[in-house]
Amino acid sequence: MRVAHEGNAGKNGGASGDLYVVIHTKQTPEFIRNGFDIFSEIIISTPQAVLGDEITVKTIHGESTLTIPKGVQTGERLVLKGFGVPYLGSEHKGNHYFTIKVETPKKLSSKEEKLYKELFILSKQNQSIVDKVKSAINR
Repeated sequence: MRVAHEGNAGKNGGASGDLYVVIHTKQTPEFIRNGFDIFSEIIISTPQAVLGDEITVKTIHGESTLTIPKGVQTGERLVLKGFGVPYLGSEHKGNHYFTIKVETPKKLSSKEEKLYKELFILSKQNQSIVDKVKSAINR
């Protein structure tokens, strides 16, 4: 980056030279930069994906709140606009994109397993009703 007239003074009273600043950015597993945008992956639970939630996420500007919509799927991308890298000489900033990863539990308590079984049975019953309605319509 060049900063005009901010370097050393010129010889024999001449004008100041230009200052050149070299900036190196370091990639981290947590934040991936692409231009002015930042990309991260966040892991949420199945109930958070089904019901939605508000979670605290890390950004390059500190912590912020991200709203998880009901029914979000693994691989979907949510955005915090203006939480990316600032544009030089401007108030504008890029965006911070969060790729959703829904984590399936590997171990359940007996109560959790019972509740999941109830949900499974309900979903099968609802699917059966939908199939019956489709059959009736297609006659």
